[in-house]
Amino acid sequence: MTVLTNDGRQFVGVLVSHDLSTNVVLQHCHERVYSLTEGVKQIPRATLVIRGDTVMCVGKIDEDKDLELDFNEIRGEQLNAFKY
Repeated sequence: MTVLTNDGRQFVGVLVSHDLSTNVVLQHCHERVYSLTEGVKQIPRATLVIRGDTVMCVGKIDEDKDLELDFNEIRGEQLNAFKY
């Protein structure tokens, strides 16, 4: 699963648990940090609990396509924080 938070961060991991408040627990998790000058950095986070009030979007990742990506070649601007 991938989780985008309202402060512009992206976490990818195995969904272990969630609840009605959209609190999410990810295992084998890493954070993807995007840059316009370097490839995507993947920072290990192990097991992560993300509070539901910070979750902007949750989505399923196609693991086969994700494994085919060369993150050293991907460039992108970091997302801005979302204010509502």
